[in-house]
Amino acid sequence: MDDRHDGVITADLEEDVVLVAAVDAPMGLGAPGLRTTSTAATAGLLRTLGPWAAALDQVLLPGAQLWVEDHGQGFTVRLLATAASGDDLERVAKAAGAGLEHVRTWHTDSGRDGRGSLPCGRHVHLAVVCLS
Repeated sequence: MDDRHDGVITADLEEDVVLVAAVDAPMGLGAPGLRTTSTAATAGLLRTLGPWAAALDQVLLPGAQLWVEDHGQGFTVRLLATAASGDDLERVAKAAGAGLEHVRTWHTDSGRDGRGSLPCGRHVHLAVVCLS
């Protein structure tokens, strides 16, 4: 018998936006019953992220991916964007952080990483990967 509880749901939304939701077996959650996240909390988070994600510059961030990870005790929100070798990484990173407060980015071997927060206080991790 297979005890796996993973899967992927893909939905094509308006204006070439694709939503991919992946479910995997929980890891490292400790004893059963310690989960503090819920389906309702996930839906609320997605509703909070919707307006911010919709306002992102689709020209500078084509194919950007928004990841929401549920760790059982909380969520991690990540925006992953790519930049062509001729693109200005600072400009792409600034576009990825648009609408966020207290944005900080730093250089990495693969491009730029960063962090900011939505007006509601939720933290968002940013990554811009340079495709050479």
